[in-house]
Amino acid sequence: MYTLLHLIIILAFTFGSTYQNEIENHQNWNIIPTKTCGYSVNDQRRIVNGKPAKLNQFPWMAQIFYKRKNNTDAFLCGGSLINNRYVVTAAHCITDFKEKINIVRIGINTLTPEIKVKRLNKDYKVANITVHPNFNTVMGDDNDIALIRLARSVKYIVAIQPICLPTANMLNKEFIGENVDIAGWGLDTSGHLTKDLQYITVPVREREICNEIFNTTLDQSQFCAGVSAGEDSCNGDSGGPMMWKRKESKDKYFLIGVVSYGLKKCGTGPAVYTNVPYFLKWILDNIYK
Repeated sequence: MYTLLHLIIILAFTFGSTYQNEIENHQNWNIIPTKTCGYSVNDQRRIVNGKPAKLNQFPWMAQIFYKRKNNTDAFLCGGSLINNRYVVTAAHCITDFKEKINIVRIGINTLTPEIKVKRLNKDYKVANITVHPNFNTVMGDDNDIALIRLARSVKYIVAIQPICLPTANMLNKEFIGENVDIAGWGLDTSGHLTKDLQYITVPVREREICNEIFNTTLDQSQFCAGVSAGEDSCNGDSGGPMMWKRKESKDKYFLIGVVSYGLKKCGTGPAVYTNVPYFLKWILDNIYK
C-alpha cells in the first residue's frame, strides 16, 4: 500500500510536470506579446457600486455588439484582447443569443453604438468564433469560455493594448485571498447599463462560498470572487476580465478569469468566473497567426 501510494504521487507529479512543460513550450506563445502585454497607462466597478476607470486604464477591454433586426448595433458582452487577432469572452455570450455577433470595439471607455472618437477606438468585424466544445448550459455553466478571431489585425496604440495570458506556473494557483479587478459596462444599481467603463477590486473566495449561494458545485475550472454584498459584476459585464496584477512581473495585469454568472439581484453577493489558467492550453491550441 505504501509503495502504491508513492507510485500514485510520482505519476501525478510526472503528469503535472509534463503538462506544465507542454504549455511552457507551446508553439503559439510566439504570437502572444508576452513582453509588452498587461501594462496600464493610467493605473490607480457587470459592475455594482463601482468606480469609473481612467482613460486607457484597461486598454484591452473589448465591447462585443450584435446586430438587431432593425440593423442597429446593441451591446452584448465584454471581452479581453490577448493579441492582435483574438479576444477572450464567455461562451454564453455567444450561445445564449440567436443574433449574430457583429462587431468588436476596442480602445474606448464609453459605451455607445456611435463612433464619436474615431482616432481612439476601432471597430473590428468578426472572422470566426470558437466556443469551448464542452460548454453546455443544460448541464451547467462550466467551460464558459470562447475565442473571437478578428477579421483584421489590431494596431496597438496607447488606447489599445493586450492583457497578459496566465503563465504555466499559474496553472494550479488558487488565488484565494488575492485581490482582483473586474471591469465592465454592466447594470448599475438603477438597472441600466453604465455609459462609462466601471471597475471594482474584490477578493477571490473559497469555492464553497459560491457553492452555498448558488446551490451548485464549482470545480477547478471556476473561481468564486466578490464580497458579501454591495459590489459585484452584473448583467452586461459577462465575458469581461478578472484581472490580477502581479508585482513580481513589474505590475503587469494577467487575465485569470472571465465573468460567467452571478445572482439575479446584482450586488448581493459573490459571482462565478471562468478560471483562465485552467483553459490556457485550450486557448493556445485554438489560436493561429
